[in-house]
Amino acid sequence: MEVGESVELDVAVAPAALALFRRLATFQVATGEGALDLPPVAGDPRTRLRLVVRTRFQAIGLLLTFAGDVELLAPSGLRAELVSRAEAALRQHAGGPDGGPGPPAGAPPRTARPPTA
Repeated sequence: MEVGESVELDVAVAPAALALFRRLATFQVATGEGALDLPPVAGDPRTRLRLVVRTRFQAIGLLLTFAGDVELLAPSGLRAELVSRAEAALRQHAGGPDGGPGPPAGAPPRTARPPTA
């Protein structure tokens, strides 16, 4: 999959996030495409959608934005990259060198901002 290639996603979206997901996804969907509702699964309250996103980076960004409310069902190849990027973001933004609060290892010390009047 190339950087600029569009990617077809099948996702399951939680009811509480559906309206916002549809609204934001319209900006990521490839020209001439829309979100297609897939058949529901009995006992699953989530809405299943198929959409063609302009690029894989936009697809990953959209999925990470809705982490916990949207499950990627397909393609499975994108799932590994999504997990890898999420883990990298957690490591990068975890805080101190031991994962606790504080600046990351090697970060310059923060200076206090002067009070505003």
